[in-house]
This record gives sequence, C-alpha cells and structure tokens, in this order.
Amino acid sequence: MPSIKILKITNKDETSKAGKPYSKCSIKTLDKNGQEVWIGGWGNSTTKGWHEGDQVDLDIYQEVFNDKTYLKFRDVKERNM
Repeated sequence: MPSIKILKITNKDETSKAGKPYSKCSIKTLDKNGQEVWIGGWGNSTTKGWHEGDQVDLDIYQEVFNDKTYLKFRDVKERNM
C-alpha cells in the first residue's frame, strides 16, 4: 500500500439524494511524478483524525464515472475488515 503525505484535507458531511447522511473526504497529495493531485473517498472517524502533514497508508485506485476518470482511495484499515 502506498504511503502518502497529506498536503490538504477536507472532510464534509453530506446528504444523499435519498436523504441518507454520509461523509466524504478529499485529500491533496503528490503523485509519483511530484504533481499535486486530489483523491477522494468516504470519510469516517479515521479520516476525520487526519491532518495536513500526516503520512497515511491508503489503497489508491481509479474509478470511471460519466466517462471521466477519478482517483479514489480506501483506508487500509477499512479494506482489511
């Protein structure tokens, strides 16, 4: 699993179109070429404890939605459950 350094992080509580609450998390980090990129994923109590400058282990993957490719992440702890 890649370990990334968090340059900027936002956790936001949202409500789905069906009226269900959820949290989303966006993280700015550097890709393997040193370019700044944003990755997104579900927010939870773990991501809400992360801060700028933290080094975290994430499972990073690509997801295509409406013909556009996005970088997404899963917390390693969630994946191992």
